[in-house]
Amino acid sequence: FAVQLAKRSGATVTAICHSRNEAIARSLGADEVAPYDRGAPAGTYDGIFDAAAAWTFARARRHLGGRGKYVTTLPTPNAILST
Repeated sequence: FAVQLAKRSGATVTAICHSRNEAIARSLGADEVAPYDRGAPAGTYDGIFDAAAAWTFARARRHLGGRGKYVTTLPTPNAILST
């Protein structure tokens, strides 16, 4: 429900997913879709919710704005310690 909750709070949502899931992301309410299999996502974001636990914080930090937040569903010691 992350996309729906973000939309409800007024956020513009960019879903980063495989291109085969683009239609699903849009059906959930994503405003933009950035398929990671077509290249790295560009831009900065106020928040990143990593539902697939695919990124470390160090990787996500490059895409976060000044006070941006990163949330992952499966924190690992490596993801937490790599700052």
